Amino acid sequence: MINKERGQYTNFINCTMRLTLSFKYIIATTIIILVIMGITMSVISMNHEKLLVRQTEMQAKALFQQIVVTRRWVAEHGGIFIEELPWLSDNAFVKNPRHMDYRGKRYVKQNPSTITREL
Repeated sequence: MINKERGQYTNFINCTMRLTLSFKYIIATTIIILVIMGITMSVISMNHEKLLVRQTEMQAKALFQQIVVTRRWVAEHGGIFIEELPWLSDNAFVKNPRHMDYRGKRYVKQNPSTITREL
């Protein structure tokens, strides 16, 4: 009976050690995977932030170029006429700022700097 008890006790110890060993393996593997995933996510996050900043800069440059082109176009045409609205005022730097079309609609001439500010 002692041999049987020793055998059962030995089997229990072996079984417990095996479970403990496999449990340790699972824990170690999980920790390694979590560390690798954390590093990967932080690298992706940093690259994503750099890409967002670069995209914002490119959009700002494109918008600036569009404003420059618009101002140049208005300057080449000597200004533009905008329908007279209650909040528009005469521009002191434009000669003959008010015009009327054949239907009686009133327009105010705006110079390139005013148009650029309004954009």
